[in-house]
Amino acid sequence: EETLVVFSADEGWPLGEHEFVGFARSWIHNERDHVPLVIKMPGGSAGGRSPSLVTPADIGPTIEEALGFEPNESLDQRSLVPILLGEPTGAREYIVSGLNDEEYA
Repeated sequence: EETLVVFSADEGWPLGEHEFVGFARSWIHNERDHVPLVIKMPGGSAGGRSPSLVTPADIGPTIEEALGFEPNESLDQRSLVPILLGEPTGAREYIVSGLNDEEYA
């Protein structure tokens, strides 16, 4: 009841969707940019799902706010606590992703 659980990854992993498994050539596709993110708040219920666009940069401010600190938010990162509590938020309309300063999506 007092533990914050955060599970994620640094990147997705293609499994043959574009004729290769892994990153033989790391084109930007959904399989690479779509990473798992599971968060359970202390005392919170499990099993919810949100269609909100979030990014791994949001994990830091989320942990800060969940632990009772003022979240260090910016244009690039924001706390996900309001989403986790089911509150209406100013959801992102897009996320920009890049790869080795060569490709952007």
